[in-house]
Amino acid sequence: MFESLLLALLAPAAATPAFTPTPDCPRQEVCRFVPAFSVRDHGREVTVKADVWGSYVGREGLLSLFPGDIVLVRLEADAAGRLTPVFVRADKPDADAPTREADAAEQVAQAGDAALEGAVGFSTRGREVEPDLLRFSFKQMPGKDDMLLVVENGYGRRLDYRALMTTTEGRAHVTSVCEVPAGLLSFEHWPHAIVTLELTDFRLVPAEPGFHPNELPCD
Repeated sequence: MFESLLLALLAPAAATPAFTPTPDCPRQEVCRFVPAFSVRDHGREVTVKADVWGSYVGREGLLSLFPGDIVLVRLEADAAGRLTPVFVRADKPDADAPTREADAAEQVAQAGDAALEGAVGFSTRGREVEPDLLRFSFKQMPGKDDMLLVVENGYGRRLDYRALMTTTEGRAHVTSVCEVPAGLLSFEHWPHAIVTLELTDFRLVPAEPGFHPNELPCD
């Protein structure tokens, strides 16, 4: 799917085309038009040409995030018992977003070199996490190359998943992410520009007594 989205740089944005169903994007309400957009990379603005309709959740159960996306999904088991995300809705930034982002920025600063990549902390401040839903908010931190993913886990079990990132060079890399505590939210941080994140292999892990959030596994 993403070969069609990536990556012509410094290209003009096209007008929004009419929606046409495709196998990856069968209905307009579960897709969005991804225009050309800019990210800060090594201190300069780089324009990424997408200009296509893209599904939030692909046929293989991949949840695809572009910078600025805020997406809610629920998890459903397929015939093989695997959990796959089902798109619920896209959100706009809410009133508590600055609080969470300030928490994340503070924890990135406190972590120093340890925050070069991966989870930088957890927060219980801000709005209530919606039960039995996952909320993913992906953005570039203002004035920086750094990318931030806020994951809110509304399930009563820990969330485990895998992540693949695509950089401005068009290269895809597996990246480390940490489990998200039950009923809480976590921050994932990268010190460089990311064009897309693809999330997959979702699992809900029983919440064991005595687990401290900072001791949760990362891989």
